[in-house]
Amino acid sequence: MKLKASFIVIAAVMIFIAGCKKEESKPIVIPPVVSYDTTLLFGKTWMKTAETFSPAVDVDGDSIPDSNIYPLLDPCETDNEITFSAARVVTIDEGGSKCDIFDPQTTTGTYRWNGTRNAITATFSTLSKTLTVLTLDSTTLKFQSPDTVHGVPIIDTETFTAM
Repeated sequence: MKLKASFIVIAAVMIFIAGCKKEESKPIVIPPVVSYDTTLLFGKTWMKTAETFSPAVDVDGDSIPDSNIYPLLDPCETDNEITFSAARVVTIDEGGSKCDIFDPQTTTGTYRWNGTRNAITATFSTLSKTLTVLTLDSTTLKFQSPDTVHGVPIIDTETFTAM
């Protein structure tokens, strides 16, 4: 009787295993590199008009994770102006209000365009950051970059509008 019960259990396990469908491996899809006209960066003043975090993080301390953080930014952060020159110079101007009175009014650095990655790497005296470009047209510059907020790794997506 024990042998018959063992046989039934083994048969049931084999039927179960045979009934499991092996998941087919899916190919990794790499999005195509879009060729942007980098001259669209030049001759414009860019101002931030949107910013989101993914995943959401509680930025304002109300225990509710925030994804759309633009409304939470101080005016001294949203009035900054960014310009790019054909000579590969990027300038950030603090705008009409500064968050820290001791910060310089303007900060100048260099940038390079990596067309194979659709990325801009901006380098300032103490900072270098690579930004993956999602949109670049005559009115919109949208990019994302990895960051850490309150110890949480996030993707920071920022949108700038030409003024």
